[in-house]
Amino acid sequence: MSVGLEFASTGCNCLHGVADWGESGMIAYGAGRLVGLYDVKGRKLVQTLRGHSDRVNVVRWLSPLEIASAGSDGKVILWKKTPETGFWESVSVLERKFKSILAMAVAVHANGLATIVTTSSDKLVSIWERKDPGSENWELVESSSLAGEAVESCALSYLPGSDQILLALGGVGGSGSCRGSRVLLFLQHQTESSKRFVKLVTLEGSEDWVRCLSFMISDEKEMFLASSSQDNMVRVWKIAPIDEKETATFFSASVSSLGPSALLQGQSAAISRRGHLFKTHSQTYSVMLDAVLSGHDDWVYSVAWHPKKKQTQEDGSVVYHQPMILLTASMDKTLIVWKPSAGGGIWMEDVRVGESGGQGLGFFGGLFSPDGEQIVAHGYQGGFHLWTKTNDPSDPSEDKWVSDVAISGHFGPVHDISWDPSNNYFVSVSQDQTARLFSQWKHSPDGVVTWHEISRPQVHGYDLQCMAFVPRTPHLFVTGAEEKIYRVFDAPSTFIHNLEKISDVQTVETDTHERSLGANVPSLGLSNKPVQSLSSDSSSSSGLPHDAALLKIEDDEDGGDGRPS
Repeated sequence: MSVGLEFASTGCNCLHGVADWGESGMIAYGAGRLVGLYDVKGRKLVQTLRGHSDRVNVVRWLSPLEIASAGSDGKVILWKKTPETGFWESVSVLERKFKSILAMAVAVHANGLATIVTTSSDKLVSIWERKDPGSENWELVESSSLAGEAVESCALSYLPGSDQILLALGGVGGSGSCRGSRVLLFLQHQTESSKRFVKLVTLEGSEDWVRCLSFMISDEKEMFLASSSQDNMVRVWKIAPIDEKETATFFSASVSSLGPSALLQGQSAAISRRGHLFKTHSQTYSVMLDAVLSGHDDWVYSVAWHPKKKQTQEDGSVVYHQPMILLTASMDKTLIVWKPSAGGGIWMEDVRVGESGGQGLGFFGGLFSPDGEQIVAHGYQGGFHLWTKTNDPSDPSEDKWVSDVAISGHFGPVHDISWDPSNNYFVSVSQDQTARLFSQWKHSPDGVVTWHEISRPQVHGYDLQCMAFVPRTPHLFVTGAEEKIYRVFDAPSTFIHNLEKISDVQTVETDTHERSLGANVPSLGLSNKPVQSLSSDSSSSSGLPHDAALLKIEDDEDGGDGRPS
């Protein structure tokens, strides 16, 4: 008898940098102390990687066959896919007695060399380099307090056409209500004996904590840095090479006054009313605020640029085009796709998608698929939310984003699990204060079967500890939580109908009680209340079994919150 994995489920950690969509088409994300690999096309979790001893905070793809993850245990673990087995294994562990790692950024050069930057709660910024392409050996080249405080967001990129690395650190500086509102830019300076990062400029403008940073290099070899903030705004900074004439025209300080490598000798960058100026060994660059994007109604946790598009020319050659498209995710439960207007360069909201109801809080992160045809968000409840771009039949010139099926799971430890008496589905309860019901989705007409969370029978205010189904009674189970009260749940008719349509499960009722139409959780309440159909007799019973009806009456008497009056 052979045994194989049929289904696995785990939610995403509630952090903005904890998931990344790789060129392979899979999403790697932190799931508690594990790293989960989500096959978006197959709609399932294919593997979990075990190696961290504490929560995973950041996950990044280095290549289709290599992943880097960092966690509260102070470790950076490099994972590689084994071609022979198809499974992922840990190949390197980077640690130096760090405290919790808060952020991580990676940069891979065209020649295969790679750099990893981590920031930790002990105020250190650490830079690791891999000297040989494909090697499993990494060298720590610098570990210092570049910002003088703990840094919660960072981004890394090579300057266009150069092997010099530009580092951005966000969420630092400021005071009072503007605490953490600054972004610092550093350039790596290499000598014969060492490599170190030298501060270039300080970017100001945000009025609250900077949450996320992301670099992009356009087709014109101009760099753009997007920053999101708790002031509900997104700022786009442009870093472009300029010549001597442009320097004299647009800036109050001339290049000659800076010297050939002024910044590399520790001097300050030239600052004018219109922007900042810095010079490397061979090129002068300007840093200017390009746009301020306003459209979200709550904190903006994530920014992500559209991946490069592969294009085949008439002669058969392949080129890569970088679209000027930005994706932002916010606590207002929406994702926005931004594009600059044609010719004018003014950034406009192109698409807005999101969730309404059910989701207690908004989104921590948003990601583009490798081809840009899908976007995914992960939120406070640990689940993913997926949208796919399709053509609008009514207007072929317009694209339409349609909600698609994604995976979900608990984002806290699971305390109990049980199959229903008919073995058609199971319910699990967790420390994340939810009870979740998983069943098969039988696709039609292809006959493909996948497992998904199809219902969340209980969203509680206490950690759930145990549950059990009532024998010989369909769709009736009991849960117990830390407040020392048992609650009995009976399935409403809406769930029975959905279960039949999704899982092709036919329910045979063993009693004649009338089921409620649905269930609702009152504000500030812990007990689900039945929603009756308009045709039901208002003088009839609640539609619950006798024991559950008594429980409902008791909850009504104590105010509906489950606590004794």
